[in-house]
Amino acid sequence: MLGLCFCKHCPAGAEKAGIDAHRYKRSTAYLHSDIDCPSGMAEAFWLADVATKRDVRRYLDFRNVVVTTLIA
Repeated sequence: MLGLCFCKHCPAGAEKAGIDAHRYKRSTAYLHSDIDCPSGMAEAFWLADVATKRDVRRYLDFRNVVVTTLIA
């Protein structure tokens, strides 16, 4: 997933934009866990995070700008 970059540069840029990237990373730790859940359930968790957690949405929006800039 292109939006989930946590290299040293992306969280630093997000923090400068007023986005708590470290809190976002902690809130998505389940994506990197060994928990094996059905794909539909994993998708539901992800969509719920994107829809309800403002910091998640803001970080993804920030990353979209970064990726778009790199492609341009």
